[in-house]
Amino acid sequence: MSNKDERTEIGELLLKEWKDFADVLDSRGETWETTDPLRWPASSELHSLDHAISRLLDVAKIVRLKVTRGSLEQEHRAIQEHRRMFPDGMPAPADAVKPRSPVA
Repeated sequence: MSNKDERTEIGELLLKEWKDFADVLDSRGETWETTDPLRWPASSELHSLDHAISRLLDVAKIVRLKVTRGSLEQEHRAIQEHRRMFPDGMPAPADAVKPRSPVA
């Protein structure tokens, strides 16, 4: 039986591997939806990343973590969009309480 921390760690590993996988695809001008695994070179990084993702997805099933390649791609796209919108990090809310000066 797995616990929440283990499922979180598996999810984070999956997202990391998927990011690496998506970066390699992106460098080839492809996405998960447009790539053809039959065109990948036999000893390519894509094959090893795909294998790692497959094994992690198997582990995710065992611990009842509901994740698919499609959900990984969606999450990856959301993260990319967030980074495009906020390249310097999330801005502070306009109504945030500003720290008071120690000298009043």
